[in-house]
Amino acid sequence: MNTKQKTTKQTSAKTIVSKLKDKSFQISITIDKETIQKQYQKILTNMANNINIDGFRKGKAPLHLIEEKIDLSKLYEQIIQNTVPDEYLKTIKKYNLKPITQPKILLKNPPLVKNKNWQLELRSCEKPEIILGNYQDEIKKINKQISAQSSKEKKQTPTKPQTSTQQHTQLIFNVLDKKSKLELPNILLEIETEHRLSQLVNNISQAGLTVKQYFENNNSSIENYKQNIKKDLIKKWKIDLALEKIAQKHNIKISKKELDKTIASTPEGEKRKDFIEYILTQQKTIEFLQTHNI
Repeated sequence: MNTKQKTTKQTSAKTIVSKLKDKSFQISITIDKETIQKQYQKILTNMANNINIDGFRKGKAPLHLIEEKIDLSKLYEQIIQNTVPDEYLKTIKKYNLKPITQPKILLKNPPLVKNKNWQLELRSCEKPEIILGNYQDEIKKINKQISAQSSKEKKQTPTKPQTSTQQHTQLIFNVLDKKSKLELPNILLEIETEHRLSQLVNNISQAGLTVKQYFENNNSSIENYKQNIKKDLIKKWKIDLALEKIAQKHNIKISKKELDKTIASTPEGEKRKDFIEYILTQQKTIEFLQTHNI
């Protein structure tokens, strides 16, 4: 483990960075109680301006009465939002970290109270490295089979659609999955699994079911669901990173003209420029694998 330490005087926050073997990293941040108390008073005063207390004009009630009225957990959450993001951004810049997901924030010394230091741990990860095996031979075989099958179908039934591009693409994806090695950071799996599980719970709730009823109806369990998510995520990341590496190897790029055309026809295209370029490059790489003797 590579551990580095930095103290930032501006926020009185102490940070420690730990890099792990699977490309994940942890940033431990300690926010001193003086900073917390200062933020506490500032946020509480702002809240007081919007809270009605019997016997007082709006915004004029004593702060100790406001404290009794509000949800302190929301106030503490606001303190974290006011202090942690800037410290996190400064730290990843200083140590040249390139996270690929938003950090998961954990409190290391609960509970949150205003009269003690807070010890927080932020966990995230950088892009993992993929190792590509010999995918070329199998993809060549697939391309020959698809070509022969399409020619045969065209002769037999000229009006019938030939073997779908989607099927061809899926066969190539299966090869890239099988021929690639990837150690996906645990924190990435954890964050993505929690996100998908949260979405599922929302959907189940909207359907008027409980989580237990949903899994019983599907003859499954939450553990099986998590395992399936893990398998899906590993395969997805294998394919995405394999395509990215192949694009780099063969210098596959999107021209400015192609990019500008797609951006112009996409809602809020300019804001999504990087994502659009990424998707177009993926599509071009897939076409390359389908049509070239690699």
